[in-house]
Amino acid sequence: MLIDNRESGRKDSEVTNLIDMSEREYFSQFAKRTGMFIGRTSLIGATAFMVGYDQAAQRYGGPGLDGNG
Repeated sequence: MLIDNRESGRKDSEVTNLIDMSEREYFSQFAKRTGMFIGRTSLIGATAFMVGYDQAAQRYGGPGLDGNG
């Protein structure tokens, strides 16, 4: 997935691949454009996205969302 960075002020490129972002940058984009990631914006949808992210991170060797940070 690609993100248009013209609004964020990033100078390096107009579009950034989500894979190349840090987790902080990724969740910043999620917060700004929640509907783009989950469709209809809702607390249940955002919670399901975060649980899925956490499970995928742990499954593939990442630390997951441990609340520290």
